[in-house]
Amino acid sequence: MGMAIIRKAKQGFTLIELMIVVAIIGVLAVLAVFGVRRYITNAKSAEARNTMGGISQGGVIAYEMERTDSTGATTKGLCGNAAAVPTAIPQSGKTVTSGLWTGNSTQGWTCLRFVMDQAVYYQYNYALTGSIKTGSFTVTALGDLDGNATYSTFTMIGNATNGGVSLGGITENQPDE
Repeated sequence: MGMAIIRKAKQGFTLIELMIVVAIIGVLAVLAVFGVRRYITNAKSAEARNTMGGISQGGVIAYEMERTDSTGATTKGLCGNAAAVPTAIPQSGKTVTSGLWTGNSTQGWTCLRFVMDQAVYYQYNYALTGSIKTGSFTVTALGDLDGNATYSTFTMIGNATNGGVSLGGITENQPDE
């Protein structure tokens, strides 16, 4: 009778198998970090789009409200210029408190009935071109999300025509910067 040799089964993993698993986990981690960064940048850019939409709608509503001019006649008109808020463009993707959105009853942020009480990633501006009756306004947002001194720029234009205001779409230049 021969003696049966029983071989012990291998236990554990080889070094090569472990290195492959570590490499796969590393690739997945890099992809996850990239995806999260992209998601955060898109969320910050959404602030600019939403805020500009609110400011532009304020411009349309302000135009639709009838005002009494200096002669006593009722008229429609766009809001006047509004100072940039905050005064400096936020840097490196950091939020800043928006500060005061000020103006008077016919100009600026008060006319637009727009107030932002949260910290922002962008500087916002509203500028009137031409007359309040037949001119246009431009809303802009400027920010530097990644701190490389290259600005993300968002622009939206509204034109007063035929007794109403037509809004263009938002033009984006380097929205991820």
